[in-house]
Amino acid sequence: MTRTLRVDPAVVLEIREAVRWYEGREAGLGARFVTQLDEAMGRAAALGPDCRPAVGVDPALGVRRVLVRQFPYVVFVVVVEPHVRVIAVAHGRRRPGYWRPRLR
Repeated sequence: MTRTLRVDPAVVLEIREAVRWYEGREAGLGARFVTQLDEAMGRAAALGPDCRPAVGVDPALGVRRVLVRQFPYVVFVVVVEPHVRVIAVAHGRRRPGYWRPRLR
């Protein structure tokens, strides 16, 4: 079952920043990032088998993660029926856990 995604406003800013950074490195790279990000968000909405529990977070919170293919980013989501709330699109090696306060 695929749920509707709800993207936090802070996540929109994270995505814009990443796209701007990738486009500054190579024309078209930002668009490739968005394509892979869309695919990852689709997998998150479906909560498929590669949507795994987030590491280092209390499992009772239900935070799941999906890796963005070809890029070092992770999409963090939590199910808030009937939606899947996207709480972060985080670089895998920068500021780990910065998004945890968004769970409140």
